[in-house]
Amino acid sequence: MGHYGNGASVILVAQRFGVSPGTVVNATRRVLSTILRWEADEIRWPTAAERESSGRASAERYGFRGFIGAVDGTTIPFAYAPSVDPWCYFDRHRHYSVNALVVCDWDLRIISLVQGFTGAAPDTVVKAAAPWHKFPHRYFSLIRRNRNYNYQHARRRIPAEKVIGVLKGRFASLRELRAAVATEKDFTRLMEWVAGCAVLHNVCMRLGVNSPETLATPDSANDSQQPLPANAVAARIQVQSQVLQFMIAHGMYHG
Repeated sequence: MGHYGNGASVILVAQRFGVSPGTVVNATRRVLSTILRWEADEIRWPTAAERESSGRASAERYGFRGFIGAVDGTTIPFAYAPSVDPWCYFDRHRHYSVNALVVCDWDLRIISLVQGFTGAAPDTVVKAAAPWHKFPHRYFSLIRRNRNYNYQHARRRIPAEKVIGVLKGRFASLRELRAAVATEKDFTRLMEWVAGCAVLHNVCMRLGVNSPETLATPDSANDSQQPLPANAVAARIQVQSQVLQFMIAHGMYHG
């Protein structure tokens, strides 16, 4: 488990201990089976009291109040391509891999591990399957103010996603730039192409020229264009102010 490449060879381990390769495989499986018996105790979500303690630690260390940990996705590559449906495992790094989502506390302890997805699955899909994402009331100490703030925060992200769809719908070349990049000049030309499409997009918006995607958008999606309520703005400003004050007090603020 502590090696990769040739160092992880079953044959090398068998030679080192003077046993057969089959013995190494069987022993490894038995030991791993025993280790997995500890999984429920070792990888567990913090209790309400532990979450409260982590929230205080987060405020003391980083200036963020109520944060209980950090989450990130990662791909675990294979040395060889799978023999069945290998394209399902082909990730954005051009490797065959599986995807995992890891949540850790501020002491770098893993408190949640979401697996079962191939490397082709994006992190958002993996996160949607996480139990703490599907059942937040079981894993977080939610209050109505937090739920409304999170809802407003998510709504403000919709316009950025929408404009990308409109841009690519209006200028389909951005869905696949069919041009070779052999020199720095080639790269610059492609960047200029993208910038030109963005400029024309703004011109179309200013002239009121709607794309098919804009016309097909449900009226309910326009709610995300409405100004944020004053209480949501105040909450966001308060969080930002707390973090900046923390950074200034601890000499972490860079002017």
